[in-house]
Amino acid sequence: MKGLFSLFLLVCLPLFPLKSECVKGNCRIGSGTYQFNNGSTYKGQFYKGVPHGKGVMNMKNGDRYEGAFSRGQKHGEGKYYFRSGNKYIGQFKKDKIEGKGRMDYSNKDVYKGSWSDNKPHGKGRIEFASGKSVEGLWRNGKLVRKWKTENNNSVLNSSIKRTYKDCNKNYCHNESGKFTYRDGSYYIGDFTDGNAQGKGTCYYANGDIYEGGWKNHGPNGRGIITFTSGRKYSAIWKNGKPVEQVYDDGKQSLASNSRYRKAADGKVDMYAIVIGISAYDHMPALKYTDDDAYQLYAFLKSPEGGALPDNHITLLVDEIATRQNIRTSMQNVFGKADQDDVVIMYYSGHGLQGRFLPIDFDGYNNSLSHREIYDLLDQSAAKHKVLIADACYAGSLESEKGTFYSSLENFYNKIDESDGGTAIMMSSRAQEKSLEYSGLRQGVFSHFLLRGMKGEADTNSDEIVSIAELFRYIYNGVRRYTDKRQSPTIAGNYDKNMPLAMIR
Repeated sequence: MKGLFSLFLLVCLPLFPLKSECVKGNCRIGSGTYQFNNGSTYKGQFYKGVPHGKGVMNMKNGDRYEGAFSRGQKHGEGKYYFRSGNKYIGQFKKDKIEGKGRMDYSNKDVYKGSWSDNKPHGKGRIEFASGKSVEGLWRNGKLVRKWKTENNNSVLNSSIKRTYKDCNKNYCHNESGKFTYRDGSYYIGDFTDGNAQGKGTCYYANGDIYEGGWKNHGPNGRGIITFTSGRKYSAIWKNGKPVEQVYDDGKQSLASNSRYRKAADGKVDMYAIVIGISAYDHMPALKYTDDDAYQLYAFLKSPEGGALPDNHITLLVDEIATRQNIRTSMQNVFGKADQDDVVIMYYSGHGLQGRFLPIDFDGYNNSLSHREIYDLLDQSAAKHKVLIADACYAGSLESEKGTFYSSLENFYNKIDESDGGTAIMMSSRAQEKSLEYSGLRQGVFSHFLLRGMKGEADTNSDEIVSIAELFRYIYNGVRRYTDKRQSPTIAGNYDKNMPLAMIR
């Protein structure tokens, strides 16, 4: 089993070296054969000059991929033949083995199950050439919980031994049953009026197990979650989130020192911190929060978003978005602002009542309180302060050259002309969850935030998107898209005409 996970660096090879040529067909839009100067070849469908559709890639190192491509990357169903003799058949996503699949190893071992980031992750089964097999839960390529072995057919949870009524196909009422979710997670427990509701157990695709009250497809009431690491977290849950007070480390707020205030220098500058966290270890993983952060970062670097230079914007995504890194970035970035300037903080990730959860939140420690963030905003010398939060319970924050440069100058002049203040724009009310939708491939709030800042919110056609215009656009869009299940809010003492974006 030792050699099981030592081969995946071969999967993600660059598709396009600096020099290469189309040797046959149409390699722009159509079908053709592309020869790379490193010896690799691709034969198949193209769109806008990159592999897109069905195709075959023969790597210089002897590996071979047959299957679906999307925008130049292996994406969808495919087969990957390694020069070592290993063969993978299954799903790919953004050039990585991701989803359901089977790996046949050259030593005759076979793994079948879930994958993530080129490694077994989730439910899976390894069948050894010796005839033995192990079934269980995997985490980053490691077996963290056994369910079955050849010599021991015992199962950790006796409920799995039973055969339950399939409540995906049948109507279940006042009885026990099983409901399987699209990501592979499944719930076993009580059902009422066709809905999973009452006491039960949810086996998450990532290996976590929750036992306790269940409602609206999430933990509700008293329950305990056991993470793949072995750590347990007990809480009172509501709508899928823990709502009891979590551990507070009692550390002093960053903003307690007034030395961060700076005098005006007569020039308007904008500073921003953009945070996106999806790959939590001790909370259910989120799908699009990191992508939301990257997209907002790219917009703020663009002319329409203010053309922020590198030393005016900090991006913290996933593993670098620790509590300490967020605190340090807040201190460094907000500390640069003077009384003419604008500071913007964007956070997309998990939230609890009264706090955000950095990547190193372990169920008890390393949360980041709203009070701490608000204190720092309050202490900052910046004329305009904007906090944008796309998180569950965010509402609890309430307790061309000439054309380009002339437009950009107008944008900053508008900022200078407006009155100062602090605006806190939140993705949902205090008691609501913030929603993600696969159809958008974004959080709903962040989707409309970006669309609005790119110009759709400019209702008076003055080529400037004010904070009032932006909020109205987001509010109407989110409420409409979620059928009124999510209601963005805004609070603070701010000038409603404060510009947040411009239109070229």
